[in-house]
Amino acid sequence: MVGCNKRSALHHWLYKHAAQCPLVIAPYAGYQSVLSKERILSIDRLDFDQMSEGDLTELVVGQVPEGLRIDYKRDLYGNSDADKREVLKDISGFANAFGGHLIIGIEEQNGLPVSIAGVAGENPDEVVLRLEQIARTGLEPRVQGLRVLAIPLSNGSYCFVIRIPRSWHPPHRVAAQNSNRFWIRNSGGTHEASV
Repeated sequence: MVGCNKRSALHHWLYKHAAQCPLVIAPYAGYQSVLSKERILSIDRLDFDQMSEGDLTELVVGQVPEGLRIDYKRDLYGNSDADKREVLKDISGFANAFGGHLIIGIEEQNGLPVSIAGVAGENPDEVVLRLEQIARTGLEPRVQGLRVLAIPLSNGSYCFVIRIPRSWHPPHRVAAQNSNRFWIRNSGGTHEASV
């Protein structure tokens, strides 16, 4: 592609040539970087487990808006049936469209991230397990490849990132808590799909 075999070299090349393109989506061995405002953002990178507070800061500083593939949530989803249906709606909406990321712990205004508040007072391992379990038992068919990551912040709290891959076997329906609905995401948010 550019005469380099290493992902870091490709990332450097894309970053160097970013000003030449208004939007770049560059697949390379499964790697996708999204260029926004002439900056390459690493939310879609392969090494998901290595995401850090710096990656989240990049989203805020770059003013990456909510849209088709990203959604910010200030607060953690609760334990009520309505809260579980809400997280399942968001996950199924992404899976039934193009995949994406739910980022919990980032405050947004008018769809733009304004600060990384984080979620305090929660055991991050328990939250990750709870979110994975809700997705595993509440969607039919299951979304394969869904990942949840707790990112420690310098203020002692955590952000949680749910990576939802694009499903090649949609539609996924919310089948939990007496719900039987299909959702899809577009640039305006998540909406009930007509089936």
